[in-house]
Amino acid sequence: MGIRCKRPKLELLHGPDYEEGKARVENYKQIASALKKKSDAGI
Repeated sequence: MGIRCKRPKLELLHGPDYEEGKARVENYKQIASALKKKSDAGI
């Protein structure tokens, strides 16, 4: 029959929600190590 299944390609939409999420991730990466060090010091 010549029919094949293909997975849809993931397309990222770079809208305002994407940019906001990206900024949150970057902020978390910057403070995550400091938070981890602070919690380890309390032990």
